[in-house]
Amino acid sequence: MKTIMTINDVAEKLKMSTSTIYKYAEKGRIPSFKIGTCRRFFEEEIDTYLVSLSQREEEKCL
Repeated sequence: MKTIMTINDVAEKLKMSTSTIYKYAEKGRIPSFKIGTCRRFFEEEIDTYLVSLSQREEEKCL
């Protein structure tokens, strides 16, 4: 079963503000879904997002 994270969980994990996480999620930069009015995230997708960010940064250095 996949682990579901809240905005606060993701903000803490990414060391970002909750308002930035909301903006990124609404623009589709961070994968998310809504349950009612609450935005939620699958931990696996957040981990994949982090890996993709690090890969992009490595490519910039080459």
